[in-house]
Amino acid sequence: MSLEAPKSTLLNERVFHAISYSLVTVMFFCGVLTFGNLANLYMPSWPKTVVAIVCSLIVLDRLYIYRQMKSFSIFSLERLLAIAAQWIVIILVLKVVISAING
Repeated sequence: MSLEAPKSTLLNERVFHAISYSLVTVMFFCGVLTFGNLANLYMPSWPKTVVAIVCSLIVLDRLYIYRQMKSFSIFSLERLLAIAAQWIVIILVLKVVISAING
């Protein structure tokens, strides 16, 4: 008896992962839009598009980096450096987005 999984099972697993990642991404974007509306309620002068773009970039970044970050221990130097680098990039992108919107 072979212990190898049939190819159809592997295809189903890939489809399942693609659908689950898509659903999680859509769920996060709904949360981002909710947060954008809440931020616009308290800061009406700040454009909603800035909040939506920045939050969307943060969500996409976390979804992309999650697999690589699982291998690090919680308080390791590598993990802290990776998180610091992520936030530096996010702040720079925020600055560029705000500058582009304001002209």
